[in-house]
Amino acid sequence: MLLGRRAGICKPADREAMAIHGQGHLLRKIHDLSLNGAMLKLGEGTLTRDVTVELAISLPTAKGKSSYRLPAQVARHHG
Repeated sequence: MLLGRRAGICKPADREAMAIHGQGHLLRKIHDLSLNGAMLKLGEGTLTRDVTVELAISLPTAKGKSSYRLPAQVARHHG
């Protein structure tokens, strides 16, 4: 587990998520997850800080998998 800039503990994640925004959809790998956020490598110049997106992700549950669509905002962008 990693303790990063987000509050709380980040856990490595080996799954993909879809970042949905006004310009389209981006399927990207999630590097880590916490209760307060996720780190995705979106690519240079794709989205900038404070852009609102919707994050679509499928997560394991006791009964298999559940899909979620969550409102999100780009907090940091490293160009």
